[in-house]
Amino acid sequence: MSELPFPNEQQNSGQRALAQHDLTALQVDLENQTQSTRRNHELTAARLKDLAASLTVREQAMKTNGSRLALTRNAYELGMITLLEVETVENSIYQSTQAYYDALLDYVDTYIDYARLHGKPLPMPAFCQPVK
Repeated sequence: MSELPFPNEQQNSGQRALAQHDLTALQVDLENQTQSTRRNHELTAARLKDLAASLTVREQAMKTNGSRLALTRNAYELGMITLLEVETVENSIYQSTQAYYDALLDYVDTYIDYARLHGKPLPMPAFCQPVK
């Protein structure tokens, strides 16, 4: 006659308690990651809106700067202003152009973060193209 082993209830109870603890820890970790992802989504979406508005303003400024430079050069040719004033305008246009491209880079970087957050690539907006 063979003997059947008695189940060790203390050992099984300990394993169940350990498994329950691990499950609870995983659920808490999942909830924390979910909340973090939601916060990141909200922050990134708000940042995208701000950067898009900034790009629009900077693009308008660049268009205005083109006509401003033409008027400044015309005034210089007519002897109404000095070369230093022309160079000052050119420098400010250079700085505003650089600021536009910096803002564009920030927008694209944030857009990539947003796409990664959602796990799929998103289409680029039309205004997020280099100015020609």
